[in-house]
Amino acid sequence: MKLSSILNKKLIFLDRDFNNYQEIIDFVSDKFAESTFLSSHVIKEALMRRENLGTTFLGHYLALPHGYLDSIKDIHILFIRLSTQITVTYDYKQNKIKYIFAVLTSTKKAQVYLKVLSSIAQLVTTNSYILDNAKTATNLIELIETKDFMVDESLSAKNFISSKATISNKETIATAVDKMKKERITFLPVVNDKEELQGIIDLADIFTATFNTNAMNHEKLTLIHDLKSARELVFEPIQHFWENENKHLVGEIMRSFDTLTIDENASYTDIVFLMTKYHHRNLIVIDSQNIVKGIIDTDDVVHKMIRV
Repeated sequence: MKLSSILNKKLIFLDRDFNNYQEIIDFVSDKFAESTFLSSHVIKEALMRRENLGTTFLGHYLALPHGYLDSIKDIHILFIRLSTQITVTYDYKQNKIKYIFAVLTSTKKAQVYLKVLSSIAQLVTTNSYILDNAKTATNLIELIETKDFMVDESLSAKNFISSKATISNKETIATAVDKMKKERITFLPVVNDKEELQGIIDLADIFTATFNTNAMNHEKLTLIHDLKSARELVFEPIQHFWENENKHLVGEIMRSFDTLTIDENASYTDIVFLMTKYHHRNLIVIDSQNIVKGIIDTDDVVHKMIRV
C-alpha cells in the first residue's frame, strides 16, 4: 500500500499561518473531527496524550502530532504546509517547523501506524522539495505517488536513523567536537575516503586523548581563579583540552566498532536485541559494503517504537 493512497485531499492544507503550536493542534483536532465525526475535544485529548510523553518534533522542519483512538477504524492523515516557519520550544530546545503531518488511528492498527510514521519521516528527510513545490492538494498527492513511498513493508534499521553524521579519520578532534555540537550528538562513526566504517569516537575518547592525565587526578582538579577578575574562571583540564584539540587526528584515537553495527535491513527486533545485550546507546547502520548509512539512538527507539 502506498502512502499516497491513504492521503485525503480534504485534509491537506497549503500555506496556512499559525501563531503557535497550540493553534496547530486545535486546527488539527477540528479538521479530524469533521472527517471522523468524533468530538474535537476527544481527538485533542488523544493528540495531547502523545505530546505529553515526549517531543513529536523530528527535525527537518517536521512536526508529527499523532494519537490513538479505539473508536477509529482507519488511519487518517492530515498535512499542513506553513507559509511561514514557526519556532516551538520543547525541553529547552528550539524547533523550527514548516511541515505538519498529523496521524490518527486505533491501537489495533499499531503496525501499519508505525510504518506510516516511518514513511512520512522518509518523505520529509529525502524529498521535502515535493512538499514545497506542490501547488494544490491533488498535486501533492500526485507528486508523492511518483515516489512509491510504501507503508506495508516491514520496518528496518534504516527507518530509525536519526543522524547521518560521520567524521573522517583524517580530521582533527576539534572538527569532531564541532560536528558533535552542530548535530547535538556525542558519538560519531569514523569513515575513510570511501565512507567505509573504520571505527568510532565519542566524548570520552576525546577527553582521554586531550586532557592532561595528571590534571585528571581527583586531588589535582582545581579552579584557577584570577582574583582581579572574578568572571575569569578556567577549569584546568578544559584549558589543556583547548591547547591540544588540534594536535590529534580522529584516526589516532578511534576505537573498534565491534558489536555497534547493524545492517540497514535488520528488523527493529534486532535493534532492541543489540541495544539490550550490549547496553549500547547508539548503533551504526551500515550496508552490505560497510558504508555508513546513519546512527540509531535509544531515544529513537523510545519515540518511534515504544512510545510512538
